[in-house]
Amino acid sequence: DSHNSDEYRIKGDLLYASLHLIQKGMKEVTVDNYYDGAKMTIELDERFDGKTNANHYYNKYQKAKNSLKVLEEQIEKTKEEINYFDTLNTLMDNADYYDALEIKEELENMGYIRKKNVKKLKKKTHPHYDVYRTRDGIIIYVGKNNLQNDYLTFKMASRNDMWFHVKDMPGSHIIVHAENLDEYTMRLAANIAAYFSKGKYSSSVPVNYCLVKNLKKPHTNKPGLVLLGHYKTIYIDPDDSFYDELEKVEDAR
Repeated sequence: DSHNSDEYRIKGDLLYASLHLIQKGMKEVTVDNYYDGAKMTIELDERFDGKTNANHYYNKYQKAKNSLKVLEEQIEKTKEEINYFDTLNTLMDNADYYDALEIKEELENMGYIRKKNVKKLKKKTHPHYDVYRTRDGIIIYVGKNNLQNDYLTFKMASRNDMWFHVKDMPGSHIIVHAENLDEYTMRLAANIAAYFSKGKYSSSVPVNYCLVKNLKKPHTNKPGLVLLGHYKTIYIDPDDSFYDELEKVEDAR
């Protein structure tokens, strides 16, 4: 309706141009449409004269025009909400007990679910996350929810660490604590990123990677989002073979 609001403006214009044909009590009037040369029949409110009826159409036009902007903003917000919960669904698929608790905490912080009045526990120094060591002694960090992803990428990681994440779909942030990665480590980290993502059961999954210093946090209250600067993309067929090549360790930092 809002996209078709020009019709209200045209009717207002035509009524103003035809005031001499309109009297109170008329329910409609047929006028010359000078926009297309045809005749147009316009509904009237029989209680009012031509000028008031024309103004009513102008008001409808302005209201529809204003609502279009609001509607477009609401559509964008709704798309953001859909993407956000799509991300949470994907992260829940790969979550253990502690990951799921932090997803619950995130939803409480965002106001989606109500916080329960429970005894206050000692505040954690950082979220729970997985840490692995490769056969070459390189440490790899895996964020399994948005709180972990934010912490690893924007608080824990060093500027020259390498960051991995699937392209254009929800998934884990992978931080590799090393510089000048060889092909083996690159493909290993990309496999982890693809496995802990919505593309887990797909093939040739695109994974973006870049130095942490090329990442920025967008202006949004939604956690887990990043803006990429200079980055590259690698394609990988995800599988769980990486577990055989990694040793799970406590936080090595």
